[in-house]
Amino acid sequence: MPRRDLAAVLVLLGVLGVSCRRPPETGAARAVTLAPGTPVLSLDPTLTEGTTYSALSNVFEPLVAYDPQLQIVPALATRWSTPDENTWVFALRPGVLFHDGTLLDAAVVASALDRARTAPESTARGALWAVSEVEATGPLAIRIRTSVPDALLLHELTLVFVARGSSRAEVEATPVGTGPYRVAAWDPAGALDLVAWENHWAGPPAIPSLRIAPLPKRGDGVRSVARGETDIAEISAPAARRAPPEGVRFATSPGLTTHYLWMNGPALVDGRPNPFHDVAVRRAVARAVDRGRLALEATGSSATAATQIVPATVVGYPASLPATPFDPAGARTLLAGAGYRLPRDATLAHRSDPEAEGVAKLLKEMLDAVGFRVTLKPMPWGELLLETREGRVGLFLSGWGFDAADAGGFLRDCVRSRVQGGATGVFNPGYVNRDIDRLVDASHSVFISTSRLALLEEAIRIATDEAPLVPLYHQPDAWAVSTRLDWKPRLDGRLIATEIRLSGGAR
Repeated sequence: MPRRDLAAVLVLLGVLGVSCRRPPETGAARAVTLAPGTPVLSLDPTLTEGTTYSALSNVFEPLVAYDPQLQIVPALATRWSTPDENTWVFALRPGVLFHDGTLLDAAVVASALDRARTAPESTARGALWAVSEVEATGPLAIRIRTSVPDALLLHELTLVFVARGSSRAEVEATPVGTGPYRVAAWDPAGALDLVAWENHWAGPPAIPSLRIAPLPKRGDGVRSVARGETDIAEISAPAARRAPPEGVRFATSPGLTTHYLWMNGPALVDGRPNPFHDVAVRRAVARAVDRGRLALEATGSSATAATQIVPATVVGYPASLPATPFDPAGARTLLAGAGYRLPRDATLAHRSDPEAEGVAKLLKEMLDAVGFRVTLKPMPWGELLLETREGRVGLFLSGWGFDAADAGGFLRDCVRSRVQGGATGVFNPGYVNRDIDRLVDASHSVFISTSRLALLEEAIRIATDEAPLVPLYHQPDAWAVSTRLDWKPRLDGRLIATEIRLSGGAR
């Protein structure tokens, strides 16, 4: 997620009031069709799941945003200042219209931010964990107060979109944003159709309409683009190593997503004893995993194996920390010493798509070899997110998009323990370590980079030792792209339609 591929999130919601009819297409003006790997799960932008967040970036806007190089730029706010370390003041862009024709004002923005930080269904709560008050101080002025200094607040605000509505049901029934596209139709099991917002403050976008819909299960993105059914399709990294067919080019980037094997922490999961509550069992799992082999299966290159729980590109990466070795004999010793009768049954939940299934089968082989008896449980993406959010699975595969150049957000949302109301630990399935909690909390209040680094590195050292999650591989982004388009992928993997241009006219 960020492109939060777990980032896991969360509450999946019913189909509400948006028409499912597809807008008509004519000639060169037909919709540009995008095929991400998973469906859009909601029209509520407080759901920060990766594909949903990416798609709704075209409909809703934050106060500040990332440009393609992940630099903070103005969006609905044109400027900001910090009168003191707990206060942020934002001046809003004048003349911005919502899709229903009403003017953006500070009261609506304050209401949207308050809902994002307090609504039970919001997974954006973690981004606003330190915010204690949001106040409209004028028609176009917002003041945000934090309970403690938050060095990452600007980065966190890129995740928080402004939408009208007081609940998920209301937003989904009438999705009204200020972005360059407005919602024309949405089928939760299929496509999201968007049309250009002619009154956008930056001018109407060049692409008049947009369809965002994953391919059918087992669909081939390269063939779909070659046949003219899709314009941009997410594909596997190994697929992009082959020669593209006529009319197709491949676009790749290193990507910001790391995939993990996650372990739930409580003594009981769904009413049954949970072996992964035991730190010795988690350490055994970490030693049983051959990351290089998994990376080769998933990405076509063992060089993408994840050696630490955060990538080397983020602040907090502990360069001097030895990677957990692939040590099946040591894993068997740890598991036998934990006092369990072997083989130990475990269920591994994963997304039901070819890439995840291949990785899951290899993990089953590796874990079975050291004393587990693993049953694989493929699940639709949305269902898996709901199950992990509610703590009903003990072992699962998912990922995290590191679209902020700092490990703090990941640690706060995924490793720090969950607190009442979900301000921290939003995506932590149940692991608790109070030393990590203390270090993560302290890191967010420190603006000096060297001091932050020391706190983050120590938290990562503890998490590596206790292994609530096992890093597997870094996922490059790969896309099959129609040659009728000029487009290159962003570092954060988001599909932003205003960055697409038609190059060759209609086909």
